[in-house]
Amino acid sequence: DPDHSLVGSEMCIRDRLGSSTWWAYVVVVVLLSCSRFVAAAKGAALPHTVPSDEQLVPANAVSSVGGVIAAFGGAAVGALIVQASPAAGLALAAGAYLAESARFRGLPSVGGGQPTGTLRTGLAQLRDDLATEVRTVVREVEVRRPLIAVGAHRFLLGAGSVLLVLIADTRYDLEATGYAVVLAVTGAGAFIGTWTAPDLARRFDSHALQAAAFVAAGAAAVVGASWPELGVLIVAVGAAALSFQVLKIVAEALIQRGAPDPVRGRAFAVYDVVYNAAFVLAALALVPLWDEGAERRLLWGIAVAFVAIGALLARTRRLWPWSATVDGERPRADRRRRVAALGIGASLVLAFPEVGWTWFATIG
Repeated sequence: DPDHSLVGSEMCIRDRLGSSTWWAYVVVVVLLSCSRFVAAAKGAALPHTVPSDEQLVPANAVSSVGGVIAAFGGAAVGALIVQASPAAGLALAAGAYLAESARFRGLPSVGGGQPTGTLRTGLAQLRDDLATEVRTVVREVEVRRPLIAVGAHRFLLGAGSVLLVLIADTRYDLEATGYAVVLAVTGAGAFIGTWTAPDLARRFDSHALQAAAFVAAGAAAVVGASWPELGVLIVAVGAAALSFQVLKIVAEALIQRGAPDPVRGRAFAVYDVVYNAAFVLAALALVPLWDEGAERRLLWGIAVAFVAIGALLARTRRLWPWSATVDGERPRADRRRRVAALGIGASLVLAFPEVGWTWFATIG
């Protein structure tokens, strides 16, 4: 998974080109841009590596676990090399890229374009491919819905993560440590979510799991809004990251099943743009709204958005998170009663002094 594979290279470049900051940024942007080609190609080619569609969720989970392990391993090794010799780190990274390029050339072809000749012809083909991407996503409902779900959840998770960093910085003076805390807790949540996604996908319908991911994150945001303390917020963001990872793995499998083979790569290219842009847009949207003392209001807004989108997804599919197993059978009535009782009992937290909705005690 190339999402996290550039940590060591970035550290080398930043140290080596410290006097030329803009050149360092340019090089890192080029590396990140190249990695996105690999990410989109991986999503498109993965269905060709498993014997049936039922294996897509475990396959995506294994891929994500490999990415997390590679990220931490690359960061650790890269840090050691940079301390010894930044130039050696850059040379080692260049050699590794070349070696992987040679290995990829030996893989069997799974489709794709042919050389286009002139630059003008290539730009025309790029324009046509972009139009095809948009049409594919708009036309194929089985691609559009999971893609929108991932973008919306990623946006709200990004808003919560940025809010945690701001609270850690302004209220607890953690500064750079706050970023490390967010990275650690989201990484831990993603790791747990990756391991639990295949088991959940075996037990419950994939479309119902999408709605459940929003509801679970909304519940975590409600707890964070009720007690906006650092420890509570860390757990809440970790729970939201866990639910997002489950949603991400399930959504990738749905897109792989729903996108026709000739355009699956284009669909994953759009998916990749949405996935990365959502987090950046969340920061751009939240920072202007931030003001010390406004964290509770912002957290409540995030919680309401999570729950509302989850309810909309469930209503669209007429599949509530607790109402359908993977084989479509309805669980027993007593299971639904237990879920309802748990939700009603948990709602009484709104009557506690921290929130102050004493009138809600009677309703609950």
